[in-house]
Amino acid sequence: MPQTKTINKTDFKRVVKNKIDCYLIEDKIAILEQTKKDIPVWINEMIFQLAKNKYFCEKCRKYSDIKKLKQTTKTEISRGQCVYTDAGYGDGDEYADVEYLVTYNICPLCKAESYKSKFYINQYNRHDRYGNR
Repeated sequence: MPQTKTINKTDFKRVVKNKIDCYLIEDKIAILEQTKKDIPVWINEMIFQLAKNKYFCEKCRKYSDIKKLKQTTKTEISRGQCVYTDAGYGDGDEYADVEYLVTYNICPLCKAESYKSKFYINQYNRHDRYGNR
């Protein structure tokens, strides 16, 4: 497992001290208090900017360039899916076999497929819960 890299305490202190050295002590404390609140927001913004044009694969746990990402589409059928629900006891519910067009992203590193989107295409074999048409 790769070692996590961080900025050490002395480097952080040196950078901050150089930036606020010219202020009065009251101003330094106020700046540090405000910075303490702002740092989590800044870190999240930096992470977003770094990963903006990248794709993260859940299987291999690595980032890759989004331009190298490929997609594939497949049709899938969901059998016996409820397509209409009445407000009563369920005796008026209607079921059908529903066909979807499903799009998957393919990781350029490990070739794993991950679900992206699903669009309704068609429904057929409509019936009630007992199988009557």
